[in-house]
Amino acid sequence: MLQKFFKRNEEKFILSPAQFKFVERVVKKHMSPDEHFRSSIHNIYFDTPHDDLVIASIESPDYKYKVRARSYGTKSADKIFFEIKSKLDGTVYKRRAIINHDEYLSYLSDGKYDEDQVMNELDYIFKEKSLMPKMYIAYDRSAYAANDDSDLRITFDTNLRSRIHELLVTKTDECEEYFPEKTYIMEVKTKNGIPKWLLDALLSKKIYSTSFSKYGKIYQKYNSKETNKC
Repeated sequence: MLQKFFKRNEEKFILSPAQFKFVERVVKKHMSPDEHFRSSIHNIYFDTPHDDLVIASIESPDYKYKVRARSYGTKSADKIFFEIKSKLDGTVYKRRAIINHDEYLSYLSDGKYDEDQVMNELDYIFKEKSLMPKMYIAYDRSAYAANDDSDLRITFDTNLRSRIHELLVTKTDECEEYFPEKTYIMEVKTKNGIPKWLLDALLSKKIYSTSFSKYGKIYQKYNSKETNKC
């Protein structure tokens, strides 16, 4: 069953190809490929006319949130996961409405939607903040799930790319790569903290967690380009 509500901690690590190969070997000893092991994830991020949400996020307050539409495919028939992702004191909360592409386009064009707890919350935020599509971000993911009954999940994202025009979740070309060289973003997702076997492996290679918001980092990169224009 597709979950609509999440609460967990997330730690992020930026890996070189060599570090990725090492960590993936360790992960495979303790985890198995997720049921959706390989996927290409396509997101549209929404923000205010003055980018208030991403600017607030970059400032690292105790509480922050983002609004996005996510698809794991590129066809109009694919499901759209319309999400509010928030973070309070290091804990991540995610609420999402699962709708079809036509329902998603209908909401963006005329504000109509079927009654749903998350859609009601999204509609309030859209009207209160005057949200609009601001950025398309995509990446390719491989995901692993724990072999035991724990909620541990580890994902590796690569080919992080984006654009700020033609903000359609089904349009996948004309993007700009974020990293100049092959790079992986590992996310460790669990309610119970990083397991010792993984922590020991990471420390043995001096691999440390970092703060990395895809939307925030890419926004800063675009903003830097605009600032440096003559």
